[in-house]
Amino acid sequence: MTKDTSYWTKTLVSRRAALRVAMGTAAFGALSLVGCGGGSDNKSGGGGAGTEIKATSEVPRVTEADSKNGKPGGRLVIQPTGYATTLVLVTTNNNSTAQMAGFTHSGLLSLKNGRPIVDGSDVSVQPDLAVALPEQPDQMTYIFKLNDAKFHNGRAVTSEDVKYSLERYAFAADSAYKQNWTWLDKVDNPDPKTVVVKTKAPYADAIGALCGYSDGFIMAKEWEESADAKTKLMGSGPFLFVNTESPVITRFKKNPDYFMKPYPYLDEVHVLGNADFAKRYADFAAKNVHVTYWHAAEERDQLKQARPDAKLFQHQYAGYNVIMRTDQAPFKDERVRQALSMAIDRKAIREATSKGEGEPDQAFSWTIKTWGFRKPADLGAAAKYWNLDVAAAKQLLSAAGVSDLKTKMSHWDPTVIGQAYVDQATLIQTQWRQNLGIQTEDVSLPFAQMFSTAAVGNYEGTYFFPGGGGVISAAPGVAFKNGVFSPPEGVTAPTPNTGHINDSALSAAAEKQSTQVNLEDRKATFKIMEQIMADKMYRITTNTFTTTYLTDPKVANIQMPITATNSALSSARYWWFA
Repeated sequence: MTKDTSYWTKTLVSRRAALRVAMGTAAFGALSLVGCGGGSDNKSGGGGAGTEIKATSEVPRVTEADSKNGKPGGRLVIQPTGYATTLVLVTTNNNSTAQMAGFTHSGLLSLKNGRPIVDGSDVSVQPDLAVALPEQPDQMTYIFKLNDAKFHNGRAVTSEDVKYSLERYAFAADSAYKQNWTWLDKVDNPDPKTVVVKTKAPYADAIGALCGYSDGFIMAKEWEESADAKTKLMGSGPFLFVNTESPVITRFKKNPDYFMKPYPYLDEVHVLGNADFAKRYADFAAKNVHVTYWHAAEERDQLKQARPDAKLFQHQYAGYNVIMRTDQAPFKDERVRQALSMAIDRKAIREATSKGEGEPDQAFSWTIKTWGFRKPADLGAAAKYWNLDVAAAKQLLSAAGVSDLKTKMSHWDPTVIGQAYVDQATLIQTQWRQNLGIQTEDVSLPFAQMFSTAAVGNYEGTYFFPGGGGVISAAPGVAFKNGVFSPPEGVTAPTPNTGHINDSALSAAAEKQSTQVNLEDRKATFKIMEQIMADKMYRITTNTFTTTYLTDPKVANIQMPITATNSALSSARYWWFA
């Protein structure tokens, strides 16, 4: 690797080296579970009953649990949010489908999180199909050597498969992920075991983007372009696809020919369909589920009482956002957006829905510590837009010539991420009505409908959505850019720029940060972006919130990342039943 490599790669290499030194020579169960136990004493990775695990920028020490001495056998049962409405990987942008693919497919690289060797909000990567992190003869060239791996149909994985897969994500007319791959120039395969990825310009997130996470999975062309791809998953990953009974359950079993021995330890993985909290509570309380989806504060405390033996993994997550059609009246006027923000009582929302936990957040979340984002109070003159000030809000609406405002607010129904999220949407609508006389039509949507409408920019008025720019992924800069970038003529749905923001200065900065391989230079550009977002109030962000995952204490070597079940959970290959 050259000395003139990206700050991202330098960080990964130094961290990998540190972990290797720390490791020294140290080397998944039926539906009705038995036994109990405590968690790891690694407070960034897991804990016993009542332990609070907070995100940290430090790398925790390696624990003995992260050795290669796991116990083979058992069936892991996961209860995530949502359910995959399709198994086709490239044509539909669906987090639940990506989660399924994380069991059956490999990427060139994968995220480390999900193991106790790193913190749950850590986005460092590790080799997967690649033997090692890439060699970089220059800033636009990444050379990978491939492991000896086989697809589940028995055929060897070659560099031609990597070329086909990455270029299909980037260039295929039907790809739902093209916005994530605008940086890719081409993929060369000089021999069956060598892959050369070329970028159009220096790209700060290239290594992260090559993880199998929401995309980036390596596929077999003969399978991907067959009728079987619509009903089954087939890759080179640790688990084989068995069947799916939509929307109830999807089953996987151990891949005995997985190239990365001794993994996986689990014999089976069952992924359940989404359900309301009462069902999730009953399943976990009865020990019918090993891993829950994240829970809000009140749900967390109920589950803790029902299962005091459970391990807790907690993170401060990026704030909920009111996203508006900023290309249409009245939201095209920044004064209207600013007024709506100043008519929200964020403290009252925290007290009513999250036991007072959390704090005001901005569009680019400070929960990702690497990038140095500021808190709302540090955003200069724009800080006032996070304060409840009804008089000022009324003045702004009057100045914009807006009265008798009527709009819509779309949001998920409570079966997806819980009642507390729905209550927040309802409270904002109530505060707008009481403070500004705004009439808001509430539009409650199931998981799939939200992803096919509002979440791709196809909606009227506003919608309420968690995470914003703070979502953890292997390549955060992609989300930071795509969520705000627009060509001069504006965007058209489907689009990741769901607010239809069209700001030339913001777009220019969003493009610039993607090419900045020096961290301090990139942070300076991020400051420009977050200030524009705050001044113009292109996205109204409320409060951070605590996400809590609970896992059965018998699942060893586990650590639930901040967005654990939102995309690929490839770390399940490292877990076992104690």
